[in-house]
Amino acid sequence: MGLYQQAGIIHSRRASERPGQAKPGLLRRIETGQEAASPIEEARAAFEGFMATIGSERGGLLAARDDEAIRMVLSVGLDLTTTRRFCPAPSDLDALIDRDGWNDFRGEGLAPFLGFFSSHERESISALHITRLRAGRAIYAMSVESRLDASARPFDPLTADSALAALESALQRLFPVLSTLADASVANPSRSFIESH
Repeated sequence: MGLYQQAGIIHSRRASERPGQAKPGLLRRIETGQEAASPIEEARAAFEGFMATIGSERGGLLAARDDEAIRMVLSVGLDLTTTRRFCPAPSDLDALIDRDGWNDFRGEGLAPFLGFFSSHERESISALHITRLRAGRAIYAMSVESRLDASARPFDPLTADSALAALESALQRLFPVLSTLADASVANPSRSFIESH
């Protein structure tokens, strides 16, 4: 029996017990096609929209945990190993990037970041662009240029700044969700683990 049929049976039972009440969320979403986005889905949609606007196929949104560790909480186009490994120490990240504007890393400048990428991703990276969101929280947006990208556009800081403002606006009320995602991360942040894999 399919999910729709099961939801219909449950709804029929509940409707007979409580006539006149609204349909439960799952059944309403199935019947109307209406997506009631969760905060996580909203954050993901905002980040994916940002990535599409800047023409990047790979990137991530990093957020600080309560203990100040940084985790990748959302990613586009990056493999799972990279998503789990990308956990720089806040002091290391802050030493590498300016607080204002985009920071571009190419060639030898990529060295501090390469250990956070899977071997597959690491071999293809040509540039990394990262900035701290201006909201005063430890949240960073990152775009990665890769030789594996099929249709990515060259990184344009002006387009990225404009898109970043829209991303920050969309995420403003979702910062607690991003912090929760960072806290729920299962990544192993130890340097020895990262270096050994």
